[in-house]
Amino acid sequence: MPPSDPQQAAGRRTGARLALVLALTALFGLWLAQDSLSAYWQEHYYRAYPLAWLERFALWRSGSLLHDRAAARWADNDIAWFYRYLFVRYEAFRKRGDEPVAAGPERPDLVADVRPGAAAGAGDSPPAAPAPAASPGLRPVSSPAALSRLEPERPHSGDAEPMIRPEDPARPPCILHSGAAVFFGGDSLMEGVAPHVAHWLFRQGIASCNKSHRSTGLSYPNKVRDWPLEVERSLEGNPQIRLVIMFLGPNDPWDFPDPEEPRGKFLRFRSAAWEKVYRERISRILTAAEQHQARVIWLGLPYMRQPQFDQQMSYLDEVMRSETAGRALFLPTRDLLSSIGAYSDDMPLGGRAVTVRARDGVHFSPRGQRILAQAIQQQIHILPKEPQDQHL
Repeated sequence: MPPSDPQQAAGRRTGARLALVLALTALFGLWLAQDSLSAYWQEHYYRAYPLAWLERFALWRSGSLLHDRAAARWADNDIAWFYRYLFVRYEAFRKRGDEPVAAGPERPDLVADVRPGAAAGAGDSPPAAPAPAASPGLRPVSSPAALSRLEPERPHSGDAEPMIRPEDPARPPCILHSGAAVFFGGDSLMEGVAPHVAHWLFRQGIASCNKSHRSTGLSYPNKVRDWPLEVERSLEGNPQIRLVIMFLGPNDPWDFPDPEEPRGKFLRFRSAAWEKVYRERISRILTAAEQHQARVIWLGLPYMRQPQFDQQMSYLDEVMRSETAGRALFLPTRDLLSSIGAYSDDMPLGGRAVTVRARDGVHFSPRGQRILAQAIQQQIHILPKEPQDQHL
């Protein structure tokens, strides 16, 4: 029996409502993620995003602002703190059989479950210095739950880590006074290394402002991690920062819009115009540090497994090396993680092969992360708290 007219009409209304909901959902997604979609389109198709013309309307741009604020809050640990608090409580419960765990402070996201005995081993070192007081916008540690699980940074028996020296031997190492802070900036490479260094700094009374964020770089600055702007704002808001450590590059070998014509001409990767803009962005970070009397450690790029990608990283490594010369301490990482002058998953340490790279041929194994972290630590000297009338 064919459906009656009322049934057909109801079916059409239901279908229309469903289509409207799907259309509004898609439009909401485009409105909210417009910057990410624009960056993706430009990186893959090397031309302006088709909906870029909507950016002239304030209502359309409000979606980007809403997305950026939510992303920045998450990245800066203002939303994720409750999850980390539960994790720290779980770790405390799991370790209860070992020794009592002190109660946490008022802000759970500032808790680092780092006990002197667990962090350095009984009798290995004096008790850890208390963490410096946090100022607004500055987190002493970026991920307390992760830091509580790090292994102590002490030498492995018969397996000494390779040493690394500054490019300019006459340039003194970075000197920090207890109570200072260190800024970490970079992509997923830094995300793996920074917690190890932050753990070491925490035990010596140095705070860490870890802003590292995956899929970021200097080619496509975004409002969550526009690195020159991020460094400028962090240094302005946190005068305790006396050292900036940067590690980025793998997300940068792309054509990007000409800053003079952001909706039109693209600058081709490795062209003279492209390199000029890229160097300017590096220089802007260095200038911000210089204006706030902060030193800079800039990590070079390691070998990559894929040959073309490795060539791109080699080019960026040389650009970074030359642009930071005389203004920062440049730490090359290529031979630090390879003994053959080319990419290798493993390297010999202490008479045995040790895996230092991740399976993707880009990132690092936990051991590789520790090698890089210790290379950074070797360039930092920590002294007692700086007198009021003394400056770095």
